Amino acid sequence: MGRGVFRLRLKEVLTSRPMKALAEKHLAIFRRHMVDVIGIHCELTSDEIGKLELDERVLAVMRDVPRHLFVPSPVAPAAYEDTPLPIGFNKQSRSRSWWRS
Repeated sequence: MGRGVFRLRLKEVLTSRPMKALAEKHLAIFRRHMVDVIGIHCELTSDEIGKLELDERVLAVMRDVPRHLFVPSPVAPAAYEDTPLPIGFNKQSRSRSWWRS
């Protein structure tokens, strides 16, 4: 399956009709999926980053921290995507936070 099957596209989130609010159970699924994808990226790039897997403590925090609370509410549904998000003041977050983990 392609990556796009599991992603909420930022443009769609910002321009689409309003949808029901995501429940915590949905956001928890997005967090778990994000960590799974990061694990795959880490495995595939292990030669470049010098490690086969990330520290389990880092992954546990990434599964637990509600990232959607740290971005503007209009883009909160996209908080678990591997894409930069606007964070205000004409700035955007960095993508691929797992590179620094």
